Amino acid sequence: MNEKGIHPALTSDHHFPQFPQNPKVDFPPGQGDCRCVSVHEMVVEMKLLERRLTLYEEKYGVLSEDFYAALMSGKLARYDEFDETRADFSRWKGIYETWRRRKAAYDQQVKTQGLEETLRFQPAY
Repeated sequence: MNEKGIHPALTSDHHFPQFPQNPKVDFPPGQGDCRCVSVHEMVVEMKLLERRLTLYEEKYGVLSEDFYAALMSGKLARYDEFDETRADFSRWKGIYETWRRRKAAYDQQVKTQGLEETLRFQPAY
């Protein structure tokens, strides 16, 4: 993330059309020192995270939700002895937890604001 809290992939030389800004929401919700992001920005960040999650899901052959449940219940402890697996699992866990926080913030905003107010009327691309 850069100083404005935007993923580097979103600040490349691509020029996207300008659309009216969605209302900003506090992220993460309910925490004092937060940054404000639009629902659209949350969707873009979630999709970037999902792409990274897919790499681990394909590599290890399980969905992130199932991996996370097994990891948190201690069922994957036997893999701690392998450096690559331990590093992968740590990264995968972090990415998944970040995705879950973004998803919770998105769900809350859509619930609070209403989908009809959140929906963008023009495609972004």
